[in-house]
Amino acid sequence: MGGRLFSLRYGCTHGELIEMAKDDYGVDKNYELIEVSYPLLADMLRQMPIDSPPMFVTTDRQVQSLIELSRAHVKRLCVSSQQKTMHHEVIM
Repeated sequence: MGGRLFSLRYGCTHGELIEMAKDDYGVDKNYELIEVSYPLLADMLRQMPIDSPPMFVTTDRQVQSLIELSRAHVKRLCVSSQQKTMHHEVIM
């Protein structure tokens, strides 16, 4: 799909970040879930196991941390989508 450029402003919420990703990638807003993640900085990874997972952005506070981090370091975000599944619970 290629890359996209996001400009995050202070005060951006997790919901706004997800909506930007959905708009920029043309994701069906009703039928797909979006996850946003980024790799840790190389300096941080030197002190951690090599197989450390990426950092997932799931809250407003984490979006603000990402914004602060991106002021000093260029960050690549990974935006992944997955089709929502309908769960039907049967109660007997």
